[in-house]
Amino acid sequence: MIKLNYLYDIRNLGKRILIKFEIIKMRKALRILGMLLGIIAMILAPVFYGWEMSLIIFLALTGNNLERTFRE
Repeated sequence: MIKLNYLYDIRNLGKRILIKFEIIKMRKALRILGMLLGIIAMILAPVFYGWEMSLIIFLALTGNNLERTFRE
């Protein structure tokens, strides 16, 4: 009975590890998507709002990236 429980625990551990890897992949994908949206916003902002808005978006994204770098 103990061996069966041990095997069951190993299978659950494998599933938990796979779920963690999927979450990490999703976070990386969301981070890349956010960077792309930020770059697109910086490119299109001068067209619609003028260069000031592009500068504000650039500074906000830079500050966010610096904060994330120092936090990790």
